[in-house]
Amino acid sequence: MNVFRLESRVTAVVDYLARLKVATSRIDTTLWPGETLQNDLESLMARLNTVPGRVSIDQEEWSSPGRPIRRGPQSTSFRTDFLLNILPGQNGAGEGMAFVLTNNPSLPSNSSGQWLGICNDTTDGTKTDPVVAVEFDTRKSYEDDLDGNHVGIDINSIKSIRQYPLSNVFIVLSSGSDVWVSIRYHGTSKLFQVFLVQHSIRGRYVYQGDIYIDLSQLLQDKIYLVFAGSTGNFTQLNQIKSWNFTMIDE
Repeated sequence: MNVFRLESRVTAVVDYLARLKVATSRIDTTLWPGETLQNDLESLMARLNTVPGRVSIDQEEWSSPGRPIRRGPQSTSFRTDFLLNILPGQNGAGEGMAFVLTNNPSLPSNSSGQWLGICNDTTDGTKTDPVVAVEFDTRKSYEDDLDGNHVGIDINSIKSIRQYPLSNVFIVLSSGSDVWVSIRYHGTSKLFQVFLVQHSIRGRYVYQGDIYIDLSQLLQDKIYLVFAGSTGNFTQLNQIKSWNFTMIDE
């Protein structure tokens, strides 16, 4: 039996903020004036917003050998589906989120802002910590970004090898509306597919992107599945409302 372990590096921050909200409601404003309190809290939130977050899932052996994504000379096929919801703050959207396949679940240092928790200025474009990611980018942060509403395929870099502007198919990532995402990999053909579907009062909008990637040449045997994200200098609520991962024998 395969067991998935969920590790969140942002849970402690979320719990802390919940307790902080309760505590501030009980503060004596004669000792800590409301305007000063508000300024101090905004300063704290600005610092917390620069902290990228990662949630990683890896397979562990329970009562039988764990099953790696890569097996022998070929890669096992898989499919993952999740419901993504990105709600921007009052001053605009943050940087976005990414689904990452990696050999190292640790959060890279200095990977906030445009790096989306995927890599940093030192590891970008190198094989130090191999990654294959699907990014859901909600802010144009550097020249190579198409816009502030695109999906991209990243290999060992935040600079996508392929990008697509989702506005072309009327999908808006940072609208606060759910986006159904399906990522599928066919180990035999090396076909890597990304599907997005968003519903609105105007209709149902769909994106499909295909690319050929040989994961067995990019990643080592033990692979971690990671949800990563960063808000940069802005406030944004990134949510994964549901998630499923299935490995398939071909």
